[in-house]
Amino acid sequence: MRREKPEMPQEKRRAVLDAAVREFADRGYEKGSTNRIIQESGISKGLLFHYFGTKKNLFLAALDDCLDFSIRYYYEHLPELSSDLSERLLQANRVKFRMFHEHPDRSRFLMAAFVDPTREIRRELEVRRERLGREHWGRFFEGIDYSRFREDIDPQKGMELFVTVLESIGEKYLSRFSGEGGFNLEQLNRVLDGVMKEMEEYLKILRYGLYRKEEKNDAPAD
Repeated sequence: MRREKPEMPQEKRRAVLDAAVREFADRGYEKGSTNRIIQESGISKGLLFHYFGTKKNLFLAALDDCLDFSIRYYYEHLPELSSDLSERLLQANRVKFRMFHEHPDRSRFLMAAFVDPTREIRRELEVRRERLGREHWGRFFEGIDYSRFREDIDPQKGMELFVTVLESIGEKYLSRFSGEGGFNLEQLNRVLDGVMKEMEEYLKILRYGLYRKEEKNDAPAD
């Protein structure tokens, strides 16, 4: 359990977390330096460890802050959700890429944290991943029109296949642009149009194989 203390002044806390996000996004957890974080945030090392306890606690506090921000961002920017599963997944990915552009430090940090986590924080990351799944994935899939699937297709398995394919595409690009020092979001941003096009092409194939005949050629609405 983290020993972070709640009485840290909000302005100082914000400065520390912002500096930590940039440091860990640039260098990863293991190479991230608390010395650089205190220099950038303007507090002493004694105060940093007084409030956060350890480097690990600081990393997890920054991670939770970014996760909370990203969840709020998604709910604020998602349009009215389509009942078509394939279109809804594209809607979510468009919002994700918008966040990449508007909040690159937070995005780089989250990507770097989850792509190849060090053993010291792996369990804590898995706990957070499971919590996100329980609390938010269910809400995201409410209102899906599963009647689009062929009668001989189990809708749950069909949904899992859609999600798995898009996650695999995302992981392919995340692995390509993650390196020893962190996550290179600038390189990923250069190919985002191509990533979206690839996702759309795979979704078209999945619709053809899994949807009823009258649904196969229905392109997702913009």
